[in-house]
Amino acid sequence: MCPYTLVYKFNYKEKMKAKESNLDSAIEKATHHIDDLNLTDIDVEIIKVLFRTAYKYRGIYSTSVGTRERNIVETNACIANVLKRNFPFSLNLIGKVIGKHHSSIIHYIKIHNDFLINDKKYLSLFQKLNTITKDYLRYEDEIMCLYRADDAIKDELIAKLRADVNMLNLELIRIKEVG
Repeated sequence: MCPYTLVYKFNYKEKMKAKESNLDSAIEKATHHIDDLNLTDIDVEIIKVLFRTAYKYRGIYSTSVGTRERNIVETNACIANVLKRNFPFSLNLIGKVIGKHHSSIIHYIKIHNDFLINDKKYLSLFQKLNTITKDYLRYEDEIMCLYRADDAIKDELIAKLRADVNMLNLELIRIKEVG
């Protein structure tokens, strides 16, 4: 193998690690305040996954977070519209999640349709984020159904065991009377 190839592979791996580290710091910078909001754990998890997916897809790194660059504005608009569509959050809460004033969220909602029509990359990201959100929410619903089913099974088992205990108590009384 040529020494240039080894150096190239080494540099490529280092660059990929640096990009991943930069992506992680961008996500941390964008979502560090979410844990302080009054959201469920599953909501926080979904929101962080949305940010990670969107930032990775759009190539957003820590230097862009908090700026008014077009790429970050479009990405935030996409995330805000996914949240508005899939969660019962107020515009004020969505603004807090994104780290913007609620009036910025109103602007994001207004520009959303233009982006959907004119930007295939935006449309693709919006569809991807909606799918992720719906999958998470469906998964949560299925787990809750399983918990409810488990509770029903537990209740049925408890009722059966109580009936068995009552029957055993009656049998014990009968045995004491005979004996």
